[in-house]
Amino acid sequence: MSDFLIGSICVSDIPKELFKKADNGKVYLNIAVAERQSESQYGDTHNIIASKPKDQRSEGEKPIYCGNLKRWNETPKAPSPEEIQNAPMADEDDLPF
Repeated sequence: MSDFLIGSICVSDIPKELFKKADNGKVYLNIAVAERQSESQYGDTHNIIASKPKDQRSEGEKPIYCGNLKRWNETPKAPSPEEIQNAPMADEDDLPF
């Protein structure tokens, strides 16, 4: 099975001129994904960068970091005995039948 990466993009950090409307009416943003040298404190393993066309880049310009990704682990963590013991009990009357 393939590895999945999950994450989010902060759209408000991306300059509006980088969004392009295609002939089909949809709006696109070109991105690049770079693997981090080390995992962040939040488990992020990759950075998402808004990609600027070469003709719009200036030398020494910093990349526009707009998001992060982390590996998705399909195997859910089993709850600890303490979590099971402290889990709230459901009311018997809340069933719809």
